Amino acid sequence: AIAPGDATLRGLLFPSDKRDARPHLHALPAAEAERLARWLDLLERVPAGAARLLHYDVHGLNVLCASEGATLIDWGDAGWGDPASELGSIPMRFISDVLDGYEEKAPLGEGAEARILRAVIGQAARKLAERGRRKPLEDLLAFAAGDVPARWRPWLLSK
Repeated sequence: AIAPGDATLRGLLFPSDKRDARPHLHALPAAEAERLARWLDLLERVPAGAARLLHYDVHGLNVLCASEGATLIDWGDAGWGDPASELGSIPMRFISDVLDGYEEKAPLGEGAEARILRAVIGQAARKLAERGRRKPLEDLLAFAAGDVPARWRPWLLSK
């Protein structure tokens, strides 16, 4: 078994947090940056979950599906971190189903919704700042403006 404190892994498997939005807010339009900063102020009150080994690059091209189940490939970005951050690349319209399946095997614990939203905001801000891709942020904002499931409502900004 590999443990987060394993001395043989010093310098490995501890990637910078690519789900951290704050380093990317400066590249966003001022109104969007300010709104996301206020949202992060709320979400960051929840501490990170216990570290687990994460794939850290979950997307359709890294998931092989078969009748027996799904397998993740390309573990080049793997690292230790809050398991909620693993879900940062999943579009919010799918997150409830993904989270239900994930929590059948490994519950994320208290404040999971806040930690997932923080990761999704981070992913969206990074994609917009680094690649000019607005879609992740638009998907997140559409989710927040829609018929939000009850478990997510405490973590949304009030209008």
